[in-house]
Amino acid sequence: MRKVTLEEIEQLHLFVRKHYVEFYDVEMELVDHLANDIEIQWQEDQQLSFDVALNRAFKKFGIFGFSDVVEQKVNELSTSYYKKSFRLLLHCFTIPKIVVSTALFLVLYVFFRYLSNAYALYANEVIKGILMGLIVIQFIQLMRRRIRYKKENRRQWLLHAVLFNLEIWPYYLMFIFLFQSFLLARTTTFLLVLQAFVVTLSILYVYVLKAIVVPQIERDLEQQKRQLLFVG
Repeated sequence: MRKVTLEEIEQLHLFVRKHYVEFYDVEMELVDHLANDIEIQWQEDQQLSFDVALNRAFKKFGIFGFSDVVEQKVNELSTSYYKKSFRLLLHCFTIPKIVVSTALFLVLYVFFRYLSNAYALYANEVIKGILMGLIVIQFIQLMRRRIRYKKENRRQWLLHAVLFNLEIWPYYLMFIFLFQSFLLARTTTFLLVLQAFVVTLSILYVYVLKAIVVPQIERDLEQQKRQLLFVG
């Protein structure tokens, strides 16, 4: 039976990259899928040219080409690690860890409550402005790290993009809540509780990410690199 040659495999890699697949792990999966599809076609017609068989295989992905596959992979992997992160976050509210979580919430609530006092209005604006500035700095650092990684590494990995998304959203959430409270002329008890709760969750989530999830993703990424680069 006719098989796809090494030279044709290289053509498949070029073909996949030309169709805007930036992640090497997804690229390898798509190349393998296309090669299998082409060989199945050759079982029925060995005279079929490689280019014709490739075009037929590609058309099966629909009008959006590989974009749907990439989006599906991103969503599946992101959902998997988000679920793992939130399961770990829930452990922060079980005995005895709930004592530390509750203490953090109460400290933040008292802090925001004090800042909402009319006598501390100036301090309120200054401290919230400083907190927002620190969040923006962290956001910029993450963006620069992502850009630097893309420049320094010829091969991009889906897991690394997912890791970036996991790390960046809690800072975005904290910034939005602080910005909203910054604009409010009068802060209610409900908003103070909500603000303290959201910031508490964000801090705990960042801790879970840094201490557990990020090291796990980095280990998974290194294992995936060893497997795929060995195959490739």
